[in-house]
Amino acid sequence: MQQRPGRRLQWGPCAGATTGARCRELLWNWKPLPGLEEWGLAARAAAHVRPDGGVTLAFGQLSEDGPWRVVAEADGEVDVAVRERPGGCVLGLPSLGEGRFAWRIYPRTARGGVDETAGAFLVGDIDSDAAGEGERFVGSGREGFATSAGWLEVDPRDWVLRRFDWTGGAPDTLADDGAAVSQPVAVRSTVFWQRNVGLRTIGLRVWTKDVGARDFLSFGDDWQRAAADLGTDGVDTVWVEASGRTSPDAPFRSAVLRHAPFGAPPSASTTLAEVSPLGLGTSRPVVGCGRVARLEAAGEALLLVDLRTHTRTTLTLPGGRFLSALAVTCSEVFALTSVGTNGGSSVPHLVRLESSP
Repeated sequence: MQQRPGRRLQWGPCAGATTGARCRELLWNWKPLPGLEEWGLAARAAAHVRPDGGVTLAFGQLSEDGPWRVVAEADGEVDVAVRERPGGCVLGLPSLGEGRFAWRIYPRTARGGVDETAGAFLVGDIDSDAAGEGERFVGSGREGFATSAGWLEVDPRDWVLRRFDWTGGAPDTLADDGAAVSQPVAVRSTVFWQRNVGLRTIGLRVWTKDVGARDFLSFGDDWQRAAADLGTDGVDTVWVEASGRTSPDAPFRSAVLRHAPFGAPPSASTTLAEVSPLGLGTSRPVVGCGRVARLEAAGEALLLVDLRTHTRTTLTLPGGRFLSALAVTCSEVFALTSVGTNGGSSVPHLVRLESSP
């Protein structure tokens, strides 16, 4: 099911103009599916910045011989490639942790559909020398995340969040109070996630092995305020605080981006910038090298902020929009974009934007 193709990713100038930074996009060096030449990339991807500053990417591609799921170095070789066989299992969204990758595996139904209530997780070591190495974690969860803190599993049927240590043993239950769980992010032995009670209240929770689960930032029953969209690289932690709505189901009127050193309480945070509240709770910022990147106005722009100087850079994509920020390094931002190049339809592109502090 897996193989190491030994090819390198290729990058070229972005098809759509970008303002604010030089842009390169992932080029296709495989045969596309006839009639779907523009539709080579899935609209979801993942990225991980290694300690040496290099970037590992995980994405899906549609080629002549079927759908593939790929793990590759941005400036190196493809590490792992997994192909979906006709009539076989379907692979879900990718996830990357420190040295590990993961995909949700869904079995087919008798009628050829996808059974989202069953399946497993395919998890493997990126740097393994043995082709085809991987493990299957079979559980009740429908979403899985490979992280440095272990394997995180979320079951949206009853909103239980569990953590499995990479060394084995019984899992830790981090959340099981019935509130919706989203955007889990973990560094070492610390796990953060977003907690939603319908549209009424949105807050942030944190778990550590020694203390357990507790509020990181919550405004209780005050539906006029919310904390959401937390990102961290283990050095800095950034999140969004919103306020000013007139009813529990009304949109927020204002929002700010907050920053604190990793491990510090929210009381030690400072305001980085005013940001758009549009899309609150659906787009986690990415943090790295003393910078943070966040989608603005539901993808109309990408905001880049220096955490020390609070200098702002706004990147825009005329004729397109940003789907997600994937990673930020000392010299680049990796993102998924959508550009209308196929008969006016939006086509996903994986891009890297050069933007030094």
